[in-house]
Amino acid sequence: MKVLFVAIHLAISIRTFFIQSFQIPINSMAPTYYGMTCKLTSPEAPVANVWSKVWHKIKFCGREINVIAKNNGTVAIPLLKAKLKKSNDVTYVVPYEEIVIKKYLGLVKAKGRKYTIFVDHMRYQVVSPIDLPLDKIFLEKFCKGYQSWKEVVASGNFDSIGKDEGIEIINTEYPIATGDSIIGFEIFPGDMLFVDKVSYHFRSPKIGESVVFTTNAIEAFARAPKFFIKRLVGRPANTLSIRDNQLFIDKKLAATNEILEKLNSKEEGYENGYCPVGMLAEGCNVTVPKKNLFVLGDNSKDSYDSRFWGFVPEKSICGNPLVIFYPFTNRWGKCK
Repeated sequence: MKVLFVAIHLAISIRTFFIQSFQIPINSMAPTYYGMTCKLTSPEAPVANVWSKVWHKIKFCGREINVIAKNNGTVAIPLLKAKLKKSNDVTYVVPYEEIVIKKYLGLVKAKGRKYTIFVDHMRYQVVSPIDLPLDKIFLEKFCKGYQSWKEVVASGNFDSIGKDEGIEIINTEYPIATGDSIIGFEIFPGDMLFVDKVSYHFRSPKIGESVVFTTNAIEAFARAPKFFIKRLVGRPANTLSIRDNQLFIDKKLAATNEILEKLNSKEEGYENGYCPVGMLAEGCNVTVPKKNLFVLGDNSKDSYDSRFWGFVPEKSICGNPLVIFYPFTNRWGKCK
């Protein structure tokens, strides 16, 4: 019993003071790191052998979702008009209800999203983890060729079939027969990292490094503090700007590490470079105040970062990512 107590104490001490595991929640750092993603599965795909399935599970730790139709008809999707908090643009999203998901025989509870879709007025629920919106997967399945639900609405090619609790429902005209899979997809968890919690006690974070931090002291997240990972691009007294989708630090092109160079040269995977919005809109400069840092996501087009909610206090930095230890993809290994 004493040995067990010592082992538990050692594990807690290592996690608290030295190294901690961290799972990427969202895709704001893609393609450097990936958060939770999903991919449509095809019922027509050939059945893989048992060993292929086992290896696939080990390699990606994927989880399959499949919703089967109990009636014939066409698929209808409710759409809610909304404003993007990053740009105030009007868009359309598939609404969901926030629920509690029980996992591991009910021992673990987590937040989830419950979407409602229709097949000829019969309701079907599709559930995903809270960090995994399904808007894009619904669009890819039922309205292939469109880039957004806003584009679907603007096309005028789809009729409204009424409202559900005040929310407009559109008929996608996607045919379904009893026993068909309405939608099937596989959920892949985000990259899992080991975070070095020691180094920053002896040195300051460097520009270009990816950093893990808590949002406790950031006003935009006061009600629901989280842990995030972003890339540090500005330290106290640095002046930042974005021109031609390139990031400049103190009027010089940011090029202190491999990823900054890839973003500024718009290499494959980083084609969008840096998007000039929010505090770093075209023509705007930002100087980082004392005891604060400025962070950006590598997936600049789809990252909610310092451009929108401001600076990260230096005291909020938790550590520096060391290695991706899972899943076993081409990203496995030393963090960039």
